[in-house]
Amino acid sequence: MVWKGDYDDKSIYICLAEHRVDGYSTYAIKAVELSALSSSSLSSGCSLKLRQVAYTSGEDLPDNMACGVFGSKILLAGGTIGVYDPIIATQEGRYNPELGGFVPCPCTEIQVFDTRNQSQSPTTFRTLGSFIEGKANPFLLEVDGKLYALASYPIQSSINSGGSSYFEVLDPIRGVWSTLPYPPVFNDYNRTYGHAGPGDFFCFVAGSNIFCTSAYSPSYYRFDVAEPVKGWRALPPCFNSGPLPENILGRTFVADGGDGEFILFSFSYGEPEYPHPHIQVQLLSSDFGCVTTLNRVLLPTDKIPPAPLR
Repeated sequence: MVWKGDYDDKSIYICLAEHRVDGYSTYAIKAVELSALSSSSLSSGCSLKLRQVAYTSGEDLPDNMACGVFGSKILLAGGTIGVYDPIIATQEGRYNPELGGFVPCPCTEIQVFDTRNQSQSPTTFRTLGSFIEGKANPFLLEVDGKLYALASYPIQSSINSGGSSYFEVLDPIRGVWSTLPYPPVFNDYNRTYGHAGPGDFFCFVAGSNIFCTSAYSPSYYRFDVAEPVKGWRALPPCFNSGPLPENILGRTFVADGGDGEFILFSFSYGEPEYPHPHIQVQLLSSDFGCVTTLNRVLLPTDKIPPAPLR
């Protein structure tokens, strides 16, 4: 989400992906004025009008590209394309037979749309370099003026044996990507095929810290960009006493709670003890030692799309 101009001129930008049956992937950025979301506009029955500001489509365009924000720029990055792997093709039963020996190969390209340049063609993005190594549906995180890219899940096969660059940082002054240590949760996540899904991997930013875990990891980890030499550090066991929801959408909104604490707003389709779609509101302590649930805001079920298949 990007804000621009005074209140009457501010816009919200929405990135949409469409995976068509003909094999083409399509990505579009649409915008709506913030004033159109005011209570007076909505109560008057006015329908929201989204204008398309950027668009790209093609048979060779990767699936599972990620969308992120860096300054005034909206990024499309990474993703996967199918590549034939002869070793996997001979390992019947281990992988989805419908793939026919093809595995998802992570891509490196980064495309950008600058919200300050509305005069550019509304049908194209421009290229903004590449990662050192490809990343499947990466989390794109702006922290302290730098752009961090963290793969949503590791891919291992005979043609994708790397992994040293699952996590990278862009120095915007030099325009150079550098590798960082990948999170320990990847050691618990050893699967070759599967759609990149935020339900499998969870990540958010609070202050200068990047937090992550996965559906296969018993721990939460944090990486402080102010102290990169310390790498990923496991959070204390008491952190799990108020666990974060399994966030199917893969994003959590973080607000400053004062006194070094943070308030987390996460969407959940439901949990065993609360089986309804809701926004979970939680408090993250200043020492990152624990997270406490403050409230659950029930959402209307008829307005929520079905949960994606896992």
